[in-house]
Amino acid sequence: MWRLAYILGVLLLISGCSPKSVTSVDAIIRTAEEGVLQLKANPPSAGSFQLRISDSLTFAGKPDTTGAGMAIILDKILGLGYLPDGFEQKEGFKLYRYKKMQ
Repeated sequence: MWRLAYILGVLLLISGCSPKSVTSVDAIIRTAEEGVLQLKANPPSAGSFQLRISDSLTFAGKPDTTGAGMAIILDKILGLGYLPDGFEQKEGFKLYRYKKMQ
């Protein structure tokens, strides 16, 4: 079941839109635990926000080949009322965008 949720999340990310009101934290997230802690410490409050996710946490980096880490982070983000809104590949990480659910 989590695979279906992850695939849906990836498809939503690919759709991509440009964010309007954005908040961002500069730290690059390297583990699912770091991502969840960062979201707890700095919960999003704007219409959209961004996270920097290390390539090692995505399929591009190969160590987490199951995608479980991203699924955990996405579950937390969905629970906060946000949806994926695209990403940009940067050197060593992806800049993921999220927007408030309508």
